[in-house]
Amino acid sequence: MSKLYKKYVLLKVNDSSKIYLFKCGIFYIFIHDDARIMSDFLNLKLTPLNPIIMKCGFPVKSADKYLNILKNSEYNIEIVPPDDISSPTNIKNYITYQNIYNIVNNFLNVNVDELSISQAFDLLTDLQKKFQKIKLEKDIYETKK
Repeated sequence: MSKLYKKYVLLKVNDSSKIYLFKCGIFYIFIHDDARIMSDFLNLKLTPLNPIIMKCGFPVKSADKYLNILKNSEYNIEIVPPDDISSPTNIKNYITYQNIYNIVNNFLNVNVDELSISQAFDLLTDLQKKFQKIKLEKDIYETKK
């Protein structure tokens, strides 16, 4: 039995209502029963992980597309990190953290010494709008719980 499948079985024993999405190198994959469900929902091809276990998935470079579809779906998806230390993360939280990371990373690349007052104001207004959108999405998600 593969290490990945063992992890899947342990997660399913703890909470079988969730669907687990594993980050494996440059892919995100679903395995076993979760793969069968998600293959139909996302129109992904099922392939063998081994002679008994099936998998389906998508490349990391397509993650935004699929994660947004999953975020807005009825499924309770948890993203499982590749290490054995971190806990699975709810897909909605994962996307929120990724959005915040991208905003911060883009902001850190701005050369503030070269901004005019008008550009600085526009930058701050844009940052405020992006963070308000993230807060609104988080509030909506918390309300649905």
